[in-house]
Amino acid sequence: MTSDILQNILSEEAQASEIHLEAQQTANEIVKNAETRAGDEERKAAVENRALYQRLLEERRLRVEQQLQNQQQKNQQEASAHIKAAGVNLDKAVQYIMQEVVHGDR
Repeated sequence: MTSDILQNILSEEAQASEIHLEAQQTANEIVKNAETRAGDEERKAAVENRALYQRLLEERRLRVEQQLQNQQQKNQQEASAHIKAAGVNLDKAVQYIMQEVVHGDR
């Protein structure tokens, strides 16, 4: 009877050791799967962040281009106004010089 009890204890210990080993393997698989998923999610987030960065950069580039175009138009309008004003003054200068040269008022 004692040997049966001892045999039963050894059998239970072996079974417990096997269960413990299986639990360790399962835990290792769970950790490995979690690390893999975390790595996948990290890579996915990095790709999404790069795409977001590129989109924001493109939006900013378009805004700056629009601002530059607006500034260029404004500058062209101002330059045209200055040229027109200079043209008026040029006519006055020509008339003045002609007055001085032709009539000898000088």
